[in-house]
Amino acid sequence: MAIRYKSGGFSMMELLIVIAIIIIIATGFFLAQTQNIKKGYDAKRKTDLYTIAQALEEYEKDNEAYPAALTLCEAPATGSPLESYIAQVPCDPQDDSNYAYEVGPNATERVWFRIYTKLAQTGDSDIAEVGCLAGCGPGGAYNFYIASPNAPGLAVIGVYPTPFP
Repeated sequence: MAIRYKSGGFSMMELLIVIAIIIIIATGFFLAQTQNIKKGYDAKRKTDLYTIAQALEEYEKDNEAYPAALTLCEAPATGSPLESYIAQVPCDPQDDSNYAYEVGPNATERVWFRIYTKLAQTGDSDIAEVGCLAGCGPGGAYNFYIASPNAPGLAVIGVYPTPFP
């Protein structure tokens, strides 16, 4: 006669299946959260560019030209051309770098500007709307910009003062 043992626990196979299911669910959650974080960074970048553009437009109204350069981000605007228009120039939310600023057509005739950034969500429809799918800006290193209304080669969404949804 064979001795039968009564099992009161889980088999190794059952435990492995449960662990695998938990890992799959956790991975899906992590990937979804990563995408949401990127979308949040991109929304902040767009808002920052819009804020800088507003300050630049106010500066231009008073001085009939845009500033030759932007103050370094996170530095107090005290003593900078934008002192009366913005407390401090915002930085990129992910790496605290400055946004690229271009003024033209040259250093003495500053009648238009563009401010560039690189959005993390490369599938963002705004990238195609401003025409930066293949890169734009200095060195083609950026994929989104906001510009003054009179800047050459503009797409509708990249023009100040179009607010973002």
